[in-house]
Amino acid sequence: MKVVQRNACEHYYLQIKLDFSSAPDHVISAQMFQSTIIQAIEQMFGECGSSIAIDLLKYNQNHREAVIRVPKKEFE
Repeated sequence: MKVVQRNACEHYYLQIKLDFSSAPDHVISAQMFQSTIIQAIEQMFGECGSSIAIDLLKYNQNHREAVIRVPKKEFE
């Protein structure tokens, strides 16, 4: 017997790229990238947004791209 659960995933995985037209060659560390994402979420969702746990799983410094993980319950 096979059991299948709907919505069993507890997280969303997002691929994000930061694009700065004013400084296209500026190098951003992984810590700065994560901080920038947290600030953007806080601006969008207020103080509640700043409490969302964001895990930076993979970061490409040359392309300013990252894979992040966020709890699904925060976006339901």
